[in-house]
Amino acid sequence: MNLSDIPHLLTTYQYLILFPLSIIEGPIFTVVAAFLTTLGIMKLSIVYLIVVLGDVVGDTVVYSIGRWGGSKLSRFEGFLRITPEKIESTKEYFNAHYYRAIFVSKFFHGIGAAGLLTAGILKTPYPRYILLCSSVSVVQSGALLFLGVVFGHMYVRISKYMDYYAMTMTIIGLVAIALFILYKSKKFSPFLI
Repeated sequence: MNLSDIPHLLTTYQYLILFPLSIIEGPIFTVVAAFLTTLGIMKLSIVYLIVVLGDVVGDTVVYSIGRWGGSKLSRFEGFLRITPEKIESTKEYFNAHYYRAIFVSKFFHGIGAAGLLTAGILKTPYPRYILLCSSVSVVQSGALLFLGVVFGHMYVRISKYMDYYAMTMTIIGLVAIALFILYKSKKFSPFLI
């Protein structure tokens, strides 16, 4: 889909198309929908409700895949060097830093879904998970709506910045994961120079 098609798509189908799009790829559609509210085409309160609900549904889908499909990953345990000890260690770490892990996962587009998937795989209580995800979605969607209302006419440029942000966050996340794995494997320590 071309970026120039987004305003036409949202103008034509409005809320009907906004909900499924906010589940799959919400940020740029949220910005454009917010811009359309300034033109009187859509209502800001309805757009806000729909994008928050879409984000929460998307988070639920990722959690569900982890919770009920995570057992399928056991086929790759040997290849990924996953041991029962590593699973227990990950579970302890995730539970100890649960709020931080989910909060960061919501902001790291690209690899962030891995944290949400992990919450499902580790069978963290769904009410606890969805409450935190919903809280972050409310703030995140509000910020995107503000961006759309104020700068929505520049949605093509905003989309490029969002792509840069997602790419940067993915790179930072992958580097952090690699350093964490190296540090935990005791083959690397930044203090041993």
